[in-house]
Amino acid sequence: MHRLIAVMTLCVYCFWISGCATTTKQTIIRDELQDWNDEKIISVILEDGHFILFDPAGGRYVQRNVGQTTGLMIVGNTWDKGSVEIDAEKVLDAQIEKSEVDAGRTILLVFLGFPVIALAILVLLFIMFPPRF
Repeated sequence: MHRLIAVMTLCVYCFWISGCATTTKQTIIRDELQDWNDEKIISVILEDGHFILFDPAGGRYVQRNVGQTTGLMIVGNTWDKGSVEIDAEKVLDAQIEKSEVDAGRTILLVFLGFPVIALAILVLLFIMFPPRF
């Protein structure tokens, strides 16, 4: 019984630390790139029709010095480990991956989900091994 309580406490603690996170993919057009500059870019389609797929680390939207001017670029490594710098003006659209942590769902999971699961396990244990008084 003490082991069950210890395991349940450990599970609750792990979920509390990691939290509930949702990851969504979204396609955006060139004009929206500046609004999503902190997100991971999965792939881009250029005006000339080329499709560039980034590695799992993704591409990033950054400002780079190009000659005497500052240009907006997408930098990263492609899936085949090639380094790439793309002028943001040549991008037709980009697919981004956005991650959000949902504190509300984490709290519900910890304070409602785990007690219900623990109660179900206890009921199941009492059914399988009835107490002898």
